[in-house]
Amino acid sequence: MSPTVPRVRHVLPQGPVIAASAPMAVVVLITWHDGRSTTEDATAVAWTRGEVLVEWTTPWGVPHLVWVRAEHVSRRTAPAPEVQRTPDARS
Repeated sequence: MSPTVPRVRHVLPQGPVIAASAPMAVVVLITWHDGRSTTEDATAVAWTRGEVLVEWTTPWGVPHLVWVRAEHVSRRTAPAPEVQRTPDARS
């Protein structure tokens, strides 16, 4: 049985491609073939002015490379600390 290949929308890189000197942890908006979008942890491995090549792991546990628009990528940061909420008196 062959591995499952994700059906995602991708873009073609325009202009010179710059390879990352070290992979960069990012969050990427992946758009699936049916128009659904999911936010995924990924690694940026190359980019142009308008596109980023990201490596991410599919829901099937398979690493995959895909070019996406740069505005769909942001650097990954540490998770925000949990906020302690006081009970609302109206509850």
